[in-house]
Formats: sequence, C-alpha cells, structure tokens
Amino acid sequence: MPDWKSYLRENLPPLTLGPERESEMVDEMAQHLEAVYEDSLADGLSEQEAYRRAVAHINDWQLLECELIRAKRPIASTWSTTVSPGKQESNRKTEPEEL
Repeated sequence: MPDWKSYLRENLPPLTLGPERESEMVDEMAQHLEAVYEDSLADGLSEQEAYRRAVAHINDWQLLECELIRAKRPIASTWSTTVSPGKQESNRKTEPEEL
C-alpha cells in the first residue's frame, strides 16, 4: 500500500499555513488518494494501475499549493471592518496579498 502522506510531502511545496493546518491538509489529501487507489483496486485494476490513477488526480502541484493556501486563509485577512458610532462598514483591501 502506498504511503500517500510521504508522496504528498515529497511533491507539495511547503505551505505557509502553520504545521497543524498543513498536516491536516496532507491528511485529507492522503485520504482522498487512498480512496481512489482502493476504489481502483476494487474495480479490478492492478496495484500499478491503481497507483497511476490516484496520482493522476494531482497534475499541477503549484496550482494545488495556491488553492490550498487560498482556501485555508482566514476571511479576516482579505476583508477589514471599520466601525464608527452607529454605523458598521466593510471595506475590501485594495492591495493584493502576497502568497
């Protein structure tokens, strides 16, 4: 059985999410790859074919990195709220955030 966590850590660039969040993301992705692998074996594919099918689910590591960082970024980092007496106003930051 493939070690999906190791596979992901070897291929995924470091995420700037903190160790706990990064571990959580790797766990989720590893579970997904394992499910694809197991389903492929159940469909009658060989271990090699099942492995190839699972790894084919991730074809752009840099895009995946960007999506994971964007998906786990707290909403507060992209929106600011200014409160004045009797009025609450939300303002979107105008400067793009660095990844």
